[in-house]
Amino acid sequence: MCGGELLKAHSASQRRRGKHAVAASKRKIRIALRDQRIFCSDCIKYLLRSGRHI
Repeated sequence: MCGGELLKAHSASQRRRGKHAVAASKRKIRIALRDQRIFCSDCIKYLLRSGRHI
């Protein structure tokens, strides 16, 4: 199976699972991004507090 066929099969299976699966994956991505942002801001605060220059 070549790349194009694999992609078609994947999108077809996602269509069968419906919009719920897409919404769930988008939600997972959003949560991961939010967690990453919180982690980054904590790191920056720590660096600023410790007095180190980036």
